[in-house]
Amino acid sequence: MIGCVKENLIRSLLRALLAVMGVAVLPAQTPQSLEEVVERLKAEKSLPAAQRVEAVQQLGGFPEKEVQRVVLSLWNGLDAAERTAPEATELRHALLGLLGRSANAGALKILKAQWAEPATTDGERYAIGYGLMNQGSSGFRVLGEALGETGKVRDVALWVLRYSVDPERAAATLFEGLEDAKQEEQRVFLEPLRHYPVDAKLRRWLGKHLDHADPDARGHVLALCASDQKSMTGDALDALTVALADDEMRATAPRQARLAAALCSAWTKRARGERAEMILELIGARPGMLAQELALLSGTTGLAVAQELDGFLFATDDATARAFWMQVLAGWIASPHEGVWQALDETLSKALDHRDVEVRLEALRRVSADAVPDRFDRLIDLLPQCPPELRSELLVEFRGADAGAGPEQRARWQAVLRGWLTEAEVPLNLQLLEVLAELGDRDMLAQAWELLGSGDWREVSGAAESCGRVPHRDSVPRLIEAFAGAERRRLQADLQRVLTRLTGKSYGKADYWERWWESSGESFELPERVAEASGSERAAAADGVLTYYGMPIESERIVFVVDVSGSMAEQANTKGDTRLDLAKQALLQVIARLTPTTSVDLVAFSDGARSWAGGLEPVDDDTRADFERFVKGLTAGGGTNVHDAMRDALAVADVDTVYLLSDGQPSVGEITEPELLARQIAKWNLERCARIHTIAIGLESEFLVEVAERSGGDAATR
Repeated sequence: MIGCVKENLIRSLLRALLAVMGVAVLPAQTPQSLEEVVERLKAEKSLPAAQRVEAVQQLGGFPEKEVQRVVLSLWNGLDAAERTAPEATELRHALLGLLGRSANAGALKILKAQWAEPATTDGERYAIGYGLMNQGSSGFRVLGEALGETGKVRDVALWVLRYSVDPERAAATLFEGLEDAKQEEQRVFLEPLRHYPVDAKLRRWLGKHLDHADPDARGHVLALCASDQKSMTGDALDALTVALADDEMRATAPRQARLAAALCSAWTKRARGERAEMILELIGARPGMLAQELALLSGTTGLAVAQELDGFLFATDDATARAFWMQVLAGWIASPHEGVWQALDETLSKALDHRDVEVRLEALRRVSADAVPDRFDRLIDLLPQCPPELRSELLVEFRGADAGAGPEQRARWQAVLRGWLTEAEVPLNLQLLEVLAELGDRDMLAQAWELLGSGDWREVSGAAESCGRVPHRDSVPRLIEAFAGAERRRLQADLQRVLTRLTGKSYGKADYWERWWESSGESFELPERVAEASGSERAAAADGVLTYYGMPIESERIVFVVDVSGSMAEQANTKGDTRLDLAKQALLQVIARLTPTTSVDLVAFSDGARSWAGGLEPVDDDTRADFERFVKGLTAGGGTNVHDAMRDALAVADVDTVYLLSDGQPSVGEITEPELLARQIAKWNLERCARIHTIAIGLESEFLVEVAERSGGDAATR
């Protein structure tokens, strides 16, 4: 959909795929020749594995055929320990990703051997899986054999086959697995098959299983039928009608979404308005989930559904229903079909003139600049009409909307935002200050200085951050005064950080700042630029400060959010500890040192999310013992439902700091597309204003970095 969103999605998918395959995006200082890289690799041969990774990754910048022999030589040169040791994981990962870029008998032999190696990590196996798909029928045969196994090996094979560059072979391999699977296991093959066109063999299989005993499998069967005109027979329509009335088929949100998607695309004699009503009743308030299901439809069907949704939008007089259909259209960004994107751009362009202000605003959020060249001017004209309750959410969406705007447009944009600042409530005030500061608007400083005296710590923190982004000498004494009056530890840390950024000084106590300003304030001039210290640097500078994964604990109201999905069972070191073991050790070390002045909660997540206390609990001997019991009882298994975990964490009253730890991309929950989920988390955080610090275990995660950056938090990789 929507040119600019489409380009961002493709870029993020490519970056994610490169990361999975261990091939880094090359820095600006890429060597001029392959010979330079080879010489560097020779010079670094005696270094530890971890220090040789960067040079290996640079090989990804050269054609596959040129580097294949070099990579094979590097792999064969690994000693026995380097082929299995955890500390060499990153090096192996990079080499395996490069080996699999093109078909080669030597590469195939290595990939097959490493796939079967018990010590192979999940990350390596993903890289191997993508490499096997480039090895032709022999590689797919290995993946097909893995489908007959259980556990993580099969999960990885299913995942890579879902996104194959050879759709015909991938679909055939998945179908063979489907035919061989037990009835209760068939649903895991049907879901990835929805990413590919329905062929004659699958069509016959679907026709025989319209009443599948497993409700989840039956939902996939009906959705597959709905995506293929030849499969949507009279029997299939009858089966869909029966399913719509079946309470078991409507028992979970994903099942409802599949039925709604099938109803959107299936040809029926029902009037459009009646069908729209049924879909709304089915899916409730979850447009994101319906959008993800619709994205799996084939190109022809997807185009028809885009036009159908257009009709739903313009036919209804119900404002709630219109808003729902707009969000479905806007969220349908994962569709891989060019025709669908074009149809959505056309619909959104038409919606720019809709009678409903909310529909016009939603269209402006999503329509591409290519489709509507005057998009930014329209936005400036429309925002003053925006209802107050939508302004915070819109600022989340329109961050950076001024890119490429001229001086006159930027001045108008800033004037609209400053006008809102005089009448806004706390969450919106904070966003307005942040956006104006990003624009370098010095006229907002007077309002920021006034807010430094607010009784709401969130406004003081936001005003301080704005002062830090638009440096002014007169901000310093006002920040020192606010620091002297701050009681909340999180606010003290925020003010300390901004004062250090503006002055280059670092005093831990208010009276030290006051004495310094009294003696030096008259002659003080702002330094040219002071680099912001990272969380680990702040921890190192403050001797004795309690840390969590190297990040200083700078709050007394904390929620820890910890991934306990199946991949957390992966071995993490030579001692045999798993990722979850190390995460549990880190939590137990922190809770042992926290005092009763600090209150905490813990949310563990896999397929769902569960809270230790359901709210912040002061740390005393009793709660510490209960917390430790909860942590020790955590086990790894299931998917990665970041959506529910962060929703629950940010719903905790008075939390101001969240630590989110995960080792994978979101795979379960109402929203799993990383960009959309990061935006949703930012919306949940509008009222709470929590700092979200993230820890990525194993591989770097752009999603976790974005979540942290949107809240002003730190991001770490371990």
